[in-house]
Amino acid sequence: MTPTISAQEGIIYWQTDHRPPASILHGPYQGQGFIDQIRDSLIENLNEYQHLTSISALDKLFHDMKLGKNICHPLLFVTKQRKQHAYFSIPVTITPSMRVVMTTKRANEQNIKEPIELKTLFKSGQIFATVKGRSYGAFIDEAIKQQKNNYSHAQMSAEDNTRLFRLLEKNRIDFTFAYPFELNYFQTYHQSTDFSSFTIKGLSEYTLGSVACSKTAWGKSVIGKVNKVLLKQRQQADFISRMNHWWPEETNKEAFKQFYRHDFLNAQ
Repeated sequence: MTPTISAQEGIIYWQTDHRPPASILHGPYQGQGFIDQIRDSLIENLNEYQHLTSISALDKLFHDMKLGKNICHPLLFVTKQRKQHAYFSIPVTITPSMRVVMTTKRANEQNIKEPIELKTLFKSGQIFATVKGRSYGAFIDEAIKQQKNNYSHAQMSAEDNTRLFRLLEKNRIDFTFAYPFELNYFQTYHQSTDFSSFTIKGLSEYTLGSVACSKTAWGKSVIGKVNKVLLKQRQQADFISRMNHWWPEETNKEAFKQFYRHDFLNAQ
């Protein structure tokens, strides 16, 4: 029985969903998403493990983590709820903050101005959708939790934002949340309606993401080794340019530099 346990502990199952350009599992840029690159770099450096990858929606990922399976995800937000079932690494990347996304037509009709006050938006009774199991960052997650009209909130089990953007096009929902680069990627490769995105009042310009593994003795051990790899990678000359591959315009912004120095490097 011991060899079987040892063999199981020597395997990392990497679960990711198709969420371009974070994770690109098919199409012309397959494997070039920033989550893909984080995972592949860890696979290269954690050669004491066998690595298996699979496609999984986030709700399925967290279900498997609750069951204590030997799984990891290359990049997730750290939340109190997720800490119940996962161990998290030191930050692995910085991403621009979430935006409210709606069709340009609807935005013009409502004369939407940024930054958007979420409490006011929720009180308007408009219908919005999110990906089930996905965290949109602590600020938005808490705002959604506090909004009272649950009938206006649809949670969709989906691999990426495509389904939500399509619902916007068909006027089935009024708005959703997405990163600017997710919307840009969708509009680049899909003939679609014009969309507009808006910054959110009170939300930091940038957010941190970490590697997550199941909250077991196995997961704690893996995260310890992941942290050692990440600390070494931070010393590489091209670290920031690789991290900002899909949003290079952020690199020279003073706000990014300050967030990198004060938040990214000091986070535990």
